[in-house]
Amino acid sequence: MNSFAKYSVAGLFAAAVMGSVVYQKEIGNALLTDEVNAKQTLQSDPRFKNAEINFTGYEPLGCLKHEWINTGFVAKQQDGTQTSGAVCRPLFGTTSSIRIG
Repeated sequence: MNSFAKYSVAGLFAAAVMGSVVYQKEIGNALLTDEVNAKQTLQSDPRFKNAEINFTGYEPLGCLKHEWINTGFVAKQQDGTQTSGAVCRPLFGTTSSIRIG
């Protein structure tokens, strides 16, 4: 195999992996996020009471493996500091948790 063929195979593999990641993110945004619950959970926490919250969608690495429903967020406090994380809950659970990081 010549060097061009090696790079072509590596490039195709990298493109397939990146395509898979993008596809998983889109499926996650459609099925595994809950912005309504995330907003309620964040607003009930005193740390985020007066923060401006922007949701970033599905965060596949933001929660524990049994917490399938997860919604990423960035919260901007009134003093300008930003906090990012995810609101997580199990697929068949009702208790949400906030994971910062």
